[in-house]
Amino acid sequence: MIWIVSICLGALVVIFLASRLYIDIKGVYSTEQHDIVIKAYFYKVCLYKKTIIMTNDQHVDLEQLLTAWLNTPQLKNSSRISIGKINIMKRSFIDILQRVRFKKWDWYTQFGLREADVTGFAVGGIWAIKYMIVGYMSQFAQFSKHPHIAVVPQYDRTYLSTQLNCMFSMTMGQIMYSVYLLLRRSSTHTQ
Repeated sequence: MIWIVSICLGALVVIFLASRLYIDIKGVYSTEQHDIVIKAYFYKVCLYKKTIIMTNDQHVDLEQLLTAWLNTPQLKNSSRISIGKINIMKRSFIDILQRVRFKKWDWYTQFGLREADVTGFAVGGIWAIKYMIVGYMSQFAQFSKHPHIAVVPQYDRTYLSTQLNCMFSMTMGQIMYSVYLLLRRSSTHTQ
């Protein structure tokens, strides 16, 4: 009787560790709308749904934020410590990416400046940056479908709009192992 119960429990543990958790992220950034919707699915049941809406009064001025950060007196002392943390984050990011399977990756951007030549030059730069990001990720992660990427120039106005719609999955065992590696690396770095 004990053998039957232990075999059933062992089978349930293996099934749980081999089960996939799907994460669906939809983000929109434009002059009219700033929001992110994150959903987590386990066996097609939505376990988590979070909508983050950023209103215009919460909009962050990037130039002001960067200037304040660069004028911080502790920046020089903290940069030496941060390099080690960045290396840990990079290794952890690669470990996680190697276990991720992307089911969907759609990334559309509309960008425009008033001058057509500058808009064309900037759109080419955006294409290059997008393909570098996707190329780097595809070295480590698995894509079940080819990523869809588009940049549409807007020659008649100054405009920026980007939409990212992606869905990826990891098994529960891979998630637990990735968290273990992250905790182990961060604890050995602090000692």
